[in-house]
Amino acid sequence: MDTNFCTFLPFWDWLFGTLQPLRDEVKIEYGITRKMDVTSFIDFYFGEIILLFHDVRNAKGIKNKFLYLIKPPGWNPEGIEHTAAIVREGFLKDNPGLNATSRNWLLGRVTKQETSLVKING
Repeated sequence: MDTNFCTFLPFWDWLFGTLQPLRDEVKIEYGITRKMDVTSFIDFYFGEIILLFHDVRNAKGIKNKFLYLIKPPGWNPEGIEHTAAIVREGFLKDNPGLNATSRNWLLGRVTKQETSLVKING
């Protein structure tokens, strides 16, 4: 999650610390992960904007309405956040061996377990 942004020149992922070797045990999800009606033109092209509009409209107070527009996806005023950073943190807590990205190599924080995983998978 939040890794391997550049597929053409992975140098940029190495530079910014987001390169991670592919792992068989990690299910990759791309794009929108909610159920959507792909036969509906409106849902397909405007579904996320419509959902954001509903969230803004139903939020209490002008401050929360504004925060829905500037906070990351998954934020909500009740504090039960489901943002990418929080989901990633929980995933890596459950799977500590999958945290080896190029950031670890660049900063010299590579453990023996991460080195062996990269050699096995790479």
